Amino acid sequence: MVKEFTVEIPVPERESSDNKTILVGILNIPEDANRIVLFAHGTGSGRSSPRNRYIARVLNTFGIATLLTDLLTGDEEEIDLRTSHLRFNIKLLTSRLIAITDWLKQDINTRELVVGYLGSSTGAAAALTAAHRRKDTIKAIVCRGGRTDLAEPMSALQQIVSPTLLIVGEHDKPIIALNEKVLRKLHCVKELNIISDTAHNFDEPAKIEQVAQLAAKWFQKYLVTDSENTMLKKENSIRIRILELVRRIIESISDVYGFVRVISNIHLKFRDREGAADILADLLESKLKNALKMTDNISNSVLVLGIPRGGAIIGDVVARKLSAKFDMILGKKLLAPNDKENAIGAIMEDGTTYIDKKMINKLNISDDYLENEILVQREEINRRCMMYRAETSYDHGIIDKIVILVDDGAATGATLTAAARSIKRYNPKYLIIAAPVIPRQTLKSLIPEANHVEATMTPSTTFKSVGQFYQDFSPINDEKVVDIARKRDLI
Repeated sequence: MVKEFTVEIPVPERESSDNKTILVGILNIPEDANRIVLFAHGTGSGRSSPRNRYIARVLNTFGIATLLTDLLTGDEEEIDLRTSHLRFNIKLLTSRLIAITDWLKQDINTRELVVGYLGSSTGAAAALTAAHRRKDTIKAIVCRGGRTDLAEPMSALQQIVSPTLLIVGEHDKPIIALNEKVLRKLHCVKELNIISDTAHNFDEPAKIEQVAQLAAKWFQKYLVTDSENTMLKKENSIRIRILELVRRIIESISDVYGFVRVISNIHLKFRDREGAADILADLLESKLKNALKMTDNISNSVLVLGIPRGGAIIGDVVARKLSAKFDMILGKKLLAPNDKENAIGAIMEDGTTYIDKKMINKLNISDDYLENEILVQREEINRRCMMYRAETSYDHGIIDKIVILVDDGAATGATLTAAARSIKRYNPKYLIIAAPVIPRQTLKSLIPEANHVEATMTPSTTFKSVGQFYQDFSPINDEKVVDIARKRDLI
């Protein structure tokens, strides 16, 4: 059951003014709600907006209370439609948003609720600015299609502590660029989510629904009390420790004769590549602290390079969770005759080639076969370069960066070896090789290739293929990789 109230809220008539004007709002409070989201709209998107009312209803179904109110009066809206100057008066919008926030903390119906902001257009700038000034009150922020770059002052972004989600449409290129700059300035928990096949207003079918679901999940996770937030951090820390402990136990037990058969019957599997990447990112975040002694800014200093196809999905998720830059480095395994699963080496986009001489000798592979296989795989890399990239550049901005090289798993490690050697040609500051699954023998061979090697699972006798450690290890097609490349402005 959701109770609905029409409320009248006194706010400053002008910024830094003691005179008051009244704003009307729609307050919806689900039964047993313990948190509330205050909507901050730009002009033309007020409390009666179908999009805002839809998002509010979705939040209400999640047990989250909502307050929809305009930041401008009706008369001011009419003036702004002619002059367009009030919508950009961030000081005025912020002063009113703060006044509404303070009213929420005093009203009998809402004063016990944890408060979050959902800002759109210039209202997003007001939300970020107000969150900076009400650090102890605002616990989470979502901005959709927001002019977050207008927050005042911009230096305040670095001091925001509220977890912040930025949502932008794929075709809203100027707003994407502005939000990416803001994301780099934020030092809180943060994420930029680009929704495919839609523009600024998310008017295309099912897109505003996607916005609503993303917002609801963000507020469910982060719109919590200080004590709950402390508990959340502890749970996340415990989660990482458990992952590392499980991995070490598996490694230890699989070394002990008599337990090999037992451990081979234990099936620990990732849900899919996205789920595997989510866990890997948590592990990498703690490991990055050692590399980041040299710098403070992840977004400017860390580059995640994914190896398509599967590694593109892993890298995209890892980069987003770490707020790092993302690109793809293209390579292909060199395959043994009549055996597509057995790698005899690998070749990269810049021509860097790794040859497993032991496998070459073991399988008695001729020079002619190897030369032809290199040509075949080089041709496939060229085809993918044309599809996945706007231009061909092999350095990826690697110089002096902390580079995280990722794939969805490694069997022989041939492609990761070749990729690591290619990256080192361009002088990274620090190189991490990471994948959800790397067999222990392969892990040992990769250690000399990087400053650090990270894997969520390092099986030994249980390993047959990377796919056995995934519930869903469906093949990835070019269209999926191209979609990621487009979202990341690589093409």
